[in-house]
Amino acid sequence: MIRIFILIGRIWGFFVIGPILRVIFWRRKHIPKAENPLLDYAAVDLATKIRNREITSQRLVQAYITRIKEVNPIINAVVDERFAKAFLEADAIDQLISQTDDTSLFALTKPFLGVPFTVKENIGVEGMTQGVGVVSRRDIRCTSDGASIKLLREAGAIPLCVGNTPEFSLNLECYNHITGRSLNPYDTRRTCGGSTGGDAALVGAGASLFAIGSDIAGSIRLPALNNGIFGLKPTPGLISYENYYPIVNDPNFNKFFSVGILARYANDMKSIFKVILANKINELNLDKEIQLNKLRVYYAEEFDNDFKLNPVDQEIKEIVLKTVKYLETQGSAVFKLEEHLENLKFALEIGTTALTGICDPQVLECNGKQKNIGIEYVKSLFGCSDHSIGMLQFEIMRRNRGFIRKSKLQRWMELGCKMEFDVMNLLDDNAIIVCPTFCKPALYHYELTHHGSGASYLLLANAFGLPAIHIPITFHKGTGLPIGVQVIAGPKQDHICIEIARILEMKFGGWKPPEN
Repeated sequence: MIRIFILIGRIWGFFVIGPILRVIFWRRKHIPKAENPLLDYAAVDLATKIRNREITSQRLVQAYITRIKEVNPIINAVVDERFAKAFLEADAIDQLISQTDDTSLFALTKPFLGVPFTVKENIGVEGMTQGVGVVSRRDIRCTSDGASIKLLREAGAIPLCVGNTPEFSLNLECYNHITGRSLNPYDTRRTCGGSTGGDAALVGAGASLFAIGSDIAGSIRLPALNNGIFGLKPTPGLISYENYYPIVNDPNFNKFFSVGILARYANDMKSIFKVILANKINELNLDKEIQLNKLRVYYAEEFDNDFKLNPVDQEIKEIVLKTVKYLETQGSAVFKLEEHLENLKFALEIGTTALTGICDPQVLECNGKQKNIGIEYVKSLFGCSDHSIGMLQFEIMRRNRGFIRKSKLQRWMELGCKMEFDVMNLLDDNAIIVCPTFCKPALYHYELTHHGSGASYLLLANAFGLPAIHIPITFHKGTGLPIGVQVIAGPKQDHICIEIARILEMKFGGWKPPEN
């Protein structure tokens, strides 16, 4: 049944909605080229320069504030900012460094001293808004930092702003009725992705060094793809989501959800990850070296193409093969994933069944009562609802279990358990999956609704509680948009994802600015 709905949506989108959107979003704006050379360095290198008194934190913070002010009027990525406070904090850091004889100790105690970063609005930052695109929460402000933000502050990092997210962070695009729609810095006619869309757009535009976001169904990795950056979804349960909104009480949420990292440079990932892991760092072998000649690579150009629902773009298939071929030349053993996972073609049904089984959040609750979702959806079509159409579509899908027939749900749950068992057997401490992150490069605004089945590539890691990372590889020749691959590893093998990202960055060049 789900495939019938998707097929109808694809036909409707291809022949009706798609052409309309291309007419509506015909005008393209270009973001200005970043002129300040400080914007070209990785976070770890800038931290070293600050410790060595080569640059001041104030100068660096001002460079990023200026860049945000340059690009935000175009991409609309920022919800709330703390520029004045950040500048004062940078001044205090510069004074601390000037008064310290041996600043080398800061490399251990405060590895990101004086380095600015940004945060997805659903993760608490003291004094910043946490509306998360919900009209009734428009004026809500945080009274304390979330756990990961607190740890980064202790490491010396300085939050600059909070980035836009869709309503309740429940959409693969990034728009709501408070901040509006965030745009892709590589092509403003197209979506930056969701739900960590605002911060991904800032990082991709060279207006943020790195950002802290969250991922429940690809919410870090899809924006990373669309904005040409690295996006890490860690193993669930490693990073605290204290002071996160929306509050979810369903225990299944913990398996799907992860707080993670978006960054321009792979080399920054490990150092940031070490900070926000806190005492959980002992559960991982982050400094373990990866020997490519002992690595097993299971790859898939495409999971399934029944009904031609959402065929993977040919250029994305080619870079999956190009990536795998490079790893093979380095001694890795490569295998087709479908030959080892017989149920791979059912990834869409298995992932959707698992995701829609999560009961919370109660997004339509008002004064203890539930709003009628049908009425709200009709109102949203005419711009009369407080709720965004994207969030309502997600909620309709969740309530209807992805339009999967009840008689089939048990089958998909059983197949999901078997597939999870098979995946765990494949992914030991020397194995990865290489596959597309999504089926297409960044789509036109509002077009993702008709490509929802492409989320099966994202859901694989969430449904089975696996670490995954998006790695930028090159630009799409047809559209000029950034494209890349997804690497998935076994539970608590996050270091493999990070190290493969670093290796592929060295080979293919990693992030490249929009003007390229």
